[in-house]
Amino acid sequence: MTHIRPSCTLSPMSKERWGEGNVYLRGKTYWIHYSAAGRTYRESCKTDNEAKARKFLRTRLNKIDRGEVIGPQLHRVMVSELLDRLVADYEQSGKSAAWARIVRGRLLLGFEFHKAARVGTQQIEEYITLRKSGAVKDGKPIAPVGNATINRELALLRHAFYLGSRTEPPMVSRVPKIPKLPEAGARQGFLDRSNLDSLVTQLSPEVGCIARFAFWTGCRKAEALGMRWDWVDLNASAVSLPASITKSGEGRVLPLVPELVEMLSTMKAERDEFWPRCGWVFSRAGVQVKDIYAGWKSAAERAGLSGVLLHDLRRSFVRGAVRSGVSERVAMAISGHKTRSVFERYNIVSGSDLKDAAKKLSQKVAQSGKIGIEPEG
Repeated sequence: MTHIRPSCTLSPMSKERWGEGNVYLRGKTYWIHYSAAGRTYRESCKTDNEAKARKFLRTRLNKIDRGEVIGPQLHRVMVSELLDRLVADYEQSGKSAAWARIVRGRLLLGFEFHKAARVGTQQIEEYITLRKSGAVKDGKPIAPVGNATINRELALLRHAFYLGSRTEPPMVSRVPKIPKLPEAGARQGFLDRSNLDSLVTQLSPEVGCIARFAFWTGCRKAEALGMRWDWVDLNASAVSLPASITKSGEGRVLPLVPELVEMLSTMKAERDEFWPRCGWVFSRAGVQVKDIYAGWKSAAERAGLSGVLLHDLRRSFVRGAVRSGVSERVAMAISGHKTRSVFERYNIVSGSDLKDAAKKLSQKVAQSGKIGIEPEG
C-alpha cells in the first residue's frame, strides 16, 4: 500500500486548512487533496516544488469559490467522447442520428486525439484550415469544403460541448468560442421540367429515378437513398418518412404526383419479380444505392446543366410548389423545413420571375396608363 504523508503539518492558522484541501508529497511529486460539492478530489500537481503545488491548490479552491466546475476528470475527457454523447442524444431524441454520425466522422479528422479541455481558438482554426485545404482519411483524400459546410460541422461540435457541460457530473467546464465563417449567398440553381427531363436521360436509370423523385417531393438525398418500400403507399399516393431518417427529427408525408406513382409502381413490380427481399426503394439489382455522384457531373454537363447538384432539385420543388399555388405552410411541411428563414433561401426569385413581373406591369400600364391604386376623392 502506498504511504501518503502530508508535506507539512497544517495549523489552524494556515491558509490551507484541512477542510479546504491540503498539499502532500507522493514519492517525489506533490499532490493536492480537496472537496467540492460533496465529492473528494486528489490530483497530481506534476511538480516537486511545494510552492507551485500550493499555488495550484489555491487555483482550484478559487474556482470552487466562483462556482466553476473543477476536478481532474475534466482534463481526461476526449472530444471523441463528447461526440459519442452527441450521437446518442440524437438517437434518443429521434433526430437524424445518421447525419450526426457523418458529421462526427468529419470532426474526428481534426479532433480525434484532442482532450476537450485543451480545445481552444488554435485547435478550431487548425480544423478550419484542414477542412478548407482537404484532408486524408484511411489513406483516401477528402475534398476541401466551403465555409457553409464547416459552419454546420462546428455547430455540432459546439452542441457536443454544451451537452457535455450539462451532464452530472459535468464532462467539461466550458463551451469553447467557435467563430461563424462568412457564407456565400444561397445557391441560385434550380431546374424546370424540361431541364429535369434532359438530366434524367443522361443519368443511369437508378439515379434518374432518384432525381425525378427529388424534383417532385423536395426530399433530401439521405431521405431518398434510405427510403424503404414499407413506407410507400401507392394506393394513397404517399410516402411516410419516419422521424429516424429525416434531418429535422420529425416524420412527414410526401404526396406523390401521378408521374411518381407510375414510376414507383413500375419499380416495385420489377423488385417483386427479381429481388423480392430487397427493402430499399432505390436499388441497383437489389442492392441499395449509396452513391449518386459517380457519373453525375459528366451527365449534367452532357445535359447542358454543368454544376447542377441533386440538392438543386429540392430547391426547385420549393420554388415550383409555391408558384403553383401551394401555400408556404404546406410546402414547408412537405419539404421538411422547420424555419421560414431557411425555407426562404429556397424560395428563390429568378430572372424569369422578374421578367414576368415586368411583363404584367407593362400590360397594366398599357390598359390603364397607371400603376397602383388611385387616391380617393
